[in-house]
Amino acid sequence: MAVWLRAQILFWSPHGRTKMRSRMPRGVTPAAWVESARVSAARRLLEIGHEAPKQVAVQCGFANADTLRRAFVRHVGVTPAEYHKRYAYG
Repeated sequence: MAVWLRAQILFWSPHGRTKMRSRMPRGVTPAAWVESARVSAARRLLEIGHEAPKQVAVQCGFANADTLRRAFVRHVGVTPAEYHKRYAYG
């Protein structure tokens, strides 16, 4: 996936840190905010794509599919595979 497309999916910009801090709610750590943004990006990719969770994990900045799975279950309540089955287009 092209870098510019990944940046759009994750809402990143050249001014990254400054804009990230301005959008981050008070009391949320940068690490928690980044994980939440990555899970949101993974949700979108699982809804529109046909990639395996391993590929989605790498595209969204997770170290591996297991790290994605743990974060996904923590934020969404289901595994990426279950989410993909329920919400994928077509």
